[in-house]
Amino acid sequence: MSKRVKEKCCRWCHGELPGIRTRFCSDLCYKKHKVERNRIYSAQFRFKHPCKPCEICGATFKPLRADISACSPPCSKIKAKNNQQLKRVQSRKLLPVKPMESPKPILTEYKVSYHTDPQFVNSEDPKHNNLKNAVQTYIEQGGTIEQQPAPPGSKTPSVNLRFGFLAEDVFGFGWEKNADELLEDYGRY
Repeated sequence: MSKRVKEKCCRWCHGELPGIRTRFCSDLCYKKHKVERNRIYSAQFRFKHPCKPCEICGATFKPLRADISACSPPCSKIKAKNNQQLKRVQSRKLLPVKPMESPKPILTEYKVSYHTDPQFVNSEDPKHNNLKNAVQTYIEQGGTIEQQPAPPGSKTPSVNLRFGFLAEDVFGFGWEKNADELLEDYGRY
């Protein structure tokens, strides 16, 4: 059976380990070790990209990634500041937005139709005959009748849920009744 042997000296400064510490004698030694380890690790990956000059100071360096163009953090901060100033200058060059000169027309799927040859419903009511005669004389004099499009119907156009009537009962073909007469006919008044 092998037992793990506790290390007796610091990995960085090789001093004696105090108390319950197992690898480093202090936090300072640990941080120095970590910096050195990261430097060695990054040096292993620098060979992937060729040397390039720094955009700020002109010094040649080996970047860790292909998109890095500054050799150090201070140069990187200067580059970021220059980029922000360039963006501000470009945004000032934009022209102010002008208000719309004329409104655009609203397009609908319904079209207004003009009739010069109307079709009439046969009816014995004198009001309908008078209207028919007036329309015919208007058209003979050269007028046209404008028919507006029908508005879109409800989801269930054949049912009136309030009274239980069908649409054909309320809006019959060729006859009209007011609401009181309909209520009396159906016994709901």
